[in-house]
Amino acid sequence: SDLLVRAASLRTFKVCTRVFMAEKRPRSGLRLIRFEHEGSVKLGVEIGEGGNVVDLHAADSTIPADMRTFLTQGSESIQKAKNALAQGAPEIPRAQIQLKAPISDPEKVICVGMNYVDHCTEQNVPVPKEPEIGRA
Repeated sequence: SDLLVRAASLRTFKVCTRVFMAEKRPRSGLRLIRFEHEGSVKLGVEIGEGGNVVDLHAADSTIPADMRTFLTQGSESIQKAKNALAQGAPEIPRAQIQLKAPISDPEKVICVGMNYVDHCTEQNVPVPKEPEIGRA
């Protein structure tokens, strides 16, 4: 079940961080992460794929220390993160951290079956081209 929560959290994280990635450095591979370092879980930015990490709250104590609050504050947090990175916040070597699920406490997990052709055929209904969520 922990694996399912992590997978759902990762999908949520990817959707939520598209705005941040586009505003920060387009196509740079920069991304928000939660990670463990020296016994505590932190919010940070990974510099490039598999690159070093910047602890955002350590760089600027007004940046929320948790992902949910960071995302809730939207552009205000994003701007603070941009400023911290632009000022050359210290980087933590990637080898010294352990990645964590992006959202530790998702409010809901939405699963969509993508292999339901047989079910649609059995029910004599057309197979949708895209998954439908919230259909009454």
